[in-house]
Amino acid sequence: MSVATEHGERQPVQNVNSFVFISGNENKVRDAIAILGQHVSLAIRPVDLMEIQGKPSEVAFHKCSEAMKLTGGNVIVEDTALCLEALGGMPGPYIKWFVNSLNANGIYKMLLGFDSFNATIISTVAVGLRNAEGKDEIMLFEGRTEGRIVKPRGSWGERNGYDPCFEPNDQSQTYSQMDPETRTLHSARQKALRKVLHHLQKKIN
Repeated sequence: MSVATEHGERQPVQNVNSFVFISGNENKVRDAIAILGQHVSLAIRPVDLMEIQGKPSEVAFHKCSEAMKLTGGNVIVEDTALCLEALGGMPGPYIKWFVNSLNANGIYKMLLGFDSFNATIISTVAVGLRNAEGKDEIMLFEGRTEGRIVKPRGSWGERNGYDPCFEPNDQSQTYSQMDPETRTLHSARQKALRKVLHHLQKKIN
């Protein structure tokens, strides 16, 4: 199996028009359909994949590799990380367990004891393709949104996630205060998915 980034060289593939998107997260599925659904065929499979410990790119790569073994074909997976400057980049890809334990208000209160509230959301989308030689290839596409942790505000979005306490830079609203259209402009996941779409369109055309 080979790996490449969005800037690397790749071998021709048999089919880039059909993928299985692996996720049981409604928000991830909604974003994938919104960005990719009109351009490629997406089959949704709500499967929980084993997540290893590592950097966001390593976690996404491993999930994609496992998904390809499961489906035997082209797949797309996404992994989100919340990196807090005060904690040296943690919790990173372990944000789901972190938020489930603390919730948005807990994250904000925890950082009151530190000098920095800076935070970065990193979305890594891994695209697994089977090329004309029958070999699997995984490509990684990353989207980032820089911001800060604030006292939770707003009622939109994932109230029990970090949406109420994450405010993108140069904005006066948290994710939970933004309407869907505004949120789209600042979504790390949608930034990454648009990179995927751009890459696939070049292959299709």
